[in-house]
Amino acid sequence: MFTILFDKELERRGYKTVQQKADACGIEYEVMRQMLKGKHPSDERIAEIGARLKLGQQIIAELLLAKAKDRAKEEPAKQAWGYLSQLFEDAASLKLSQEKFKNAYPALRPDSNLTDDEKTLVTLYRQLCSDDKAEIRGEIRGMLKAEKYRDDPGDDLEKLG
Repeated sequence: MFTILFDKELERRGYKTVQQKADACGIEYEVMRQMLKGKHPSDERIAEIGARLKLGQQIIAELLLAKAKDRAKEEPAKQAWGYLSQLFEDAASLKLSQEKFKNAYPALRPDSNLTDDEKTLVTLYRQLCSDDKAEIRGEIRGMLKAEKYRDDPGDDLEKLG
């Protein structure tokens, strides 16, 4: 919005080329080119250019307001991109940390030491509701109290809590 208003005002005053516009505003060619492509100058620079071109307070105020509106539209997009890029960085870092952990401690992976039958049982167990899981745990604890599992008194049964 700022760029359009600024360019229209310069062309209305008879400045057609980028060089003519830069000379009239007292700024370098490259700075003018960037401004015409959408780069916003500071408020002070806008006021200086406005005074140099004798634009008047109303037009300078409109330019400043247009710049503020442009900035207000840009900020949410910049913020969203900032959040998104941080999320991607965090996700990549987390993935790397998980891979490092898995490679460093392979024995801690839940399925690394299980037989195929045990893996099947775990898969089936995970599909049960919490009440059925509690019932199965109770049954297993009851079975482990049987005489045939009592080789070593106070063994793993106490660890199961």
